[in-house]
Amino acid sequence: MTAYLLKRVGTSIISLLVLITVTFFLTRIMPGSPFQTGNLSAEVLVAMEEEYGLSETPGKQYFNYLRNLLGGELGISYQKPGVTAAEIITRAWPATVVVGTLAVLLSVVAGTLLGICHGVTQSKLIQSGIFLGTTAGMAIPNFVFALFFMPLFGVKLRWFPIVGLTTAANYVLPVLALAMYPTAVVTRLMRNAYEQEMAKEYVVMAQAKGISKKRIMMGHVLKNACIPAVNYAGPAAAFMITGSFAVESIFTIPGLGREFVMSISNRDYTMIMALTIFMGAIVIIMNLLTDVLCAWLNPSQRREEAL
Repeated sequence: MTAYLLKRVGTSIISLLVLITVTFFLTRIMPGSPFQTGNLSAEVLVAMEEEYGLSETPGKQYFNYLRNLLGGELGISYQKPGVTAAEIITRAWPATVVVGTLAVLLSVVAGTLLGICHGVTQSKLIQSGIFLGTTAGMAIPNFVFALFFMPLFGVKLRWFPIVGLTTAANYVLPVLALAMYPTAVVTRLMRNAYEQEMAKEYVVMAQAKGISKKRIMMGHVLKNACIPAVNYAGPAAAFMITGSFAVESIFTIPGLGREFVMSISNRDYTMIMALTIFMGAIVIIMNLLTDVLCAWLNPSQRREEAL
């Protein structure tokens, strides 16, 4: 297990370094300047770029950025002088992470239960309903669900508030909108995995020995069937972060999505880098945790990938 964990940690560090490098040089080839607002003279623009080190070669800027990053500095926002990127992220990340985490948990729990229900039930009506629901969930973008939930449950029925995150009720609609797609995916994964496990030899032998179906499912099948859903948790976390941009805008949520869109529009290189590193680190950590969890659930996978 130690060798497997070290391999995964090393891969995660390399992935984060590649992400930092690619994002850094992509920001430097963006047209225009972060200080090119039309109100500054050419002399002032050159002076500001020199002040922030933008007049140096991209290679030197890159190594200076890495040195500062290793020292724990994410830099100061170009569009908000005196405000560090860390301060902006500290203020914005709780909203995005809480909404995304709740959506992931909801999708995993609901998808697991629906997938098992689809595999266990003999009712064609229930199976058809779950199939149509998952098809709609995978085909319709999350912002469309958000635009549907807002006028129905927020304006017409007035069950939930639709602006900000001031109360617990404010989380309901954005979490539901974000959870629709991953819930549909987890449901399909669980249904397919459950059917495959039930057809395997160890299940047939256990049934031949007279062991009840419930005991077989709870003791063996469910654990193995959950592995695809657990594997999906990492990509689902990435989806929640990147897919939350439109939902945050619709429900006026002061999260990372809004800051990221603003930083790109303003060519705020420091904020683009800081937000990319922060969100990329979350995705990489989530993938690392899911890999370790799956290796714990399936020791044979751990032994194979450690070689």
